[in-house]
Amino acid sequence: MKLSRMILSAFLASTMVVSGAQAAVYIGDKLATAEQLASKSSDSDKTTIAETLSNSVQESITNGYNSIGNTDLEITKGWHKGGNLPFDSTFEHVTVQVYKNNEYVKTCHAYSFQTKLDGPYQASCVKPK
Repeated sequence: MKLSRMILSAFLASTMVVSGAQAAVYIGDKLATAEQLASKSSDSDKTTIAETLSNSVQESITNGYNSIGNTDLEITKGWHKGGNLPFDSTFEHVTVQVYKNNEYVKTCHAYSFQTKLDGPYQASCVKPK
Protein backbone atom coordinates (compact mmCIF):
# COMPACT_ATOMS: atom_id res chain seq x y z
CA MET A 1 0.00 0.00 0.00
CA LYS A 2 2.77 2.41 0.91
CA LEU A 3 4.70 1.69 -2.30
CA SER A 4 1.61 2.23 -4.49
CA ARG A 5 0.99 5.61 -2.82
CA MET A 6 4.61 6.60 -3.44
CA ILE A 7 4.33 5.59 -7.11
CA LEU A 8 1.04 7.46 -7.49
CA SER A 9 2.49 10.55 -5.81
CA ALA A 10 5.54 10.46 -8.06
CA PHE A 11 3.34 10.07 -11.14
CA LEU A 12 1.08 12.97 -10.14
CA ALA A 13 4.06 15.19 -9.37
CA SER A 14 5.70 14.41 -12.70
CA THR A 15 2.43 15.03 -14.56
CA MET A 16 2.03 18.42 -12.89
CA VAL A 17 5.60 19.35 -13.71
CA VAL A 18 5.27 18.31 -17.35
CA SER A 19 1.86 19.89 -17.93
CA GLY A 20 2.69 23.18 -16.23
CA ALA A 21 6.37 23.36 -17.04
CA GLN A 22 6.34 25.58 -20.08
CA ALA A 23 3.78 27.84 -21.62
CA ALA A 24 3.78 27.77 -25.41
CA VAL A 25 4.71 31.43 -25.64
CA TYR A 26 7.47 32.48 -27.99
CA ILE A 27 9.41 35.62 -28.73
CA GLY A 28 10.70 35.06 -32.23
CA ASP A 29 11.63 31.38 -32.49
CA LYS A 30 12.64 31.02 -28.83
CA LEU A 31 10.44 30.19 -25.86
CA ALA A 32 9.75 33.23 -23.71
CA THR A 33 11.66 33.16 -20.45
CA ALA A 34 10.10 33.52 -17.00
CA GLU A 35 11.79 36.92 -16.78
CA GLN A 36 10.21 38.07 -20.05
CA LEU A 37 6.76 36.84 -18.98
CA ALA A 38 7.20 38.70 -15.67
CA SER A 39 7.63 42.03 -17.49
CA LYS A 40 5.12 44.51 -16.01
CA SER A 41 3.11 47.21 -17.73
CA SER A 42 4.22 50.71 -16.76
CA ASP A 43 0.67 51.90 -16.04
CA SER A 44 -0.97 51.83 -12.61
CA ASP A 45 -2.11 48.21 -13.10
CA LYS A 46 1.47 46.83 -13.18
CA THR A 47 0.16 43.73 -14.96
CA THR A 48 2.67 41.07 -15.99
CA ILE A 49 2.64 39.59 -19.46
CA ALA A 50 1.95 36.19 -17.86
CA GLU A 51 -1.11 37.56 -16.05
CA THR A 52 -2.73 39.06 -19.13
CA LEU A 53 -2.04 36.00 -21.30
CA SER A 54 -3.02 33.36 -18.74
CA ASN A 55 -6.34 35.01 -17.81
CA SER A 56 -7.62 36.60 -21.02
CA VAL A 57 -11.18 37.14 -22.26
CA GLN A 58 -9.94 35.59 -25.52
CA GLU A 59 -9.92 31.83 -25.04
CA SER A 60 -7.33 31.34 -27.78
CA ILE A 61 -4.84 33.51 -25.86
CA THR A 62 -5.37 31.57 -22.64
CA ASN A 63 -5.17 28.27 -24.54
CA GLY A 64 -1.87 29.33 -26.10
CA TYR A 65 -0.43 30.38 -22.76
CA ASN A 66 -1.49 27.07 -21.20
CA SER A 67 -0.46 24.90 -24.18
CA ILE A 68 -4.01 23.68 -24.79
CA GLY A 69 -5.24 22.34 -28.12
CA ASN A 70 -1.97 22.73 -30.05
CA THR A 71 -2.24 26.50 -29.62
CA ASP A 72 0.90 28.65 -29.37
CA LEU A 73 1.50 32.37 -28.98
CA GLU A 74 4.22 34.57 -30.38
CA ILE A 75 4.77 37.92 -28.69
CA THR A 76 5.54 40.35 -31.50
CA LYS A 77 5.60 43.51 -29.38
CA GLY A 78 5.94 43.99 -25.62
CA TRP A 79 4.03 46.51 -23.50
CA HIS A 80 3.10 49.57 -25.56
CA LYS A 81 0.25 51.93 -26.55
CA GLY A 82 -1.00 52.60 -30.05
CA GLY A 83 -2.67 50.75 -32.89
CA ASN A 84 -6.03 50.47 -34.62
CA LEU A 85 -8.01 48.26 -32.23
CA PRO A 86 -10.34 49.45 -29.45
CA PHE A 87 -8.45 50.64 -26.36
CA ASP A 88 -5.09 50.71 -28.23
CA SER A 89 -4.28 54.38 -27.74
CA THR A 90 -5.54 54.46 -24.15
CA PHE A 91 -4.25 51.26 -22.54
CA GLU A 92 -0.97 49.39 -22.57
CA HIS A 93 -1.06 46.05 -24.32
CA VAL A 94 1.09 43.23 -25.64
CA THR A 95 0.72 42.18 -29.29
CA VAL A 96 0.58 38.43 -29.83
CA GLN A 97 0.03 36.21 -32.82
CA VAL A 98 -2.02 33.07 -32.23
CA TYR A 99 -1.06 29.81 -33.97
CA LYS A 100 -3.02 26.56 -33.97
CA ASN A 101 -1.32 23.41 -35.26
CA ASN A 102 1.55 25.67 -36.39
CA GLU A 103 -0.80 27.71 -38.62
CA TYR A 104 -1.30 31.44 -38.10
CA VAL A 105 -4.84 32.18 -36.88
CA LYS A 106 -5.00 35.82 -35.78
CA THR A 107 -3.27 38.76 -34.13
CA CYS A 108 -4.41 39.93 -30.70
CA HIS A 109 -3.77 42.76 -28.29
CA ALA A 110 -3.76 41.59 -24.66
CA TYR A 111 -4.41 44.60 -22.42
CA SER A 112 -3.18 45.42 -18.93
CA PHE A 113 -6.66 45.92 -17.45
CA GLN A 114 -9.27 43.46 -16.24
CA THR A 115 -12.84 43.50 -17.50
CA LYS A 116 -14.13 43.26 -13.92
CA LEU A 117 -12.69 42.94 -10.42
CA ASP A 118 -10.67 39.71 -10.31
CA GLY A 119 -11.95 38.99 -13.82
CA PRO A 120 -10.18 38.21 -17.05
CA TYR A 121 -7.97 40.69 -18.86
CA GLN A 122 -9.33 42.54 -21.87
CA ALA A 123 -8.15 41.53 -25.35
CA SER A 124 -9.05 42.37 -28.94
CA CYS A 125 -8.22 40.20 -31.95
CA VAL A 126 -8.32 40.53 -35.71
CA LYS A 127 -8.29 37.68 -38.20
CA PRO A 128 -6.40 37.92 -41.47
CA LYS A 129 -8.34 38.95 -44.55
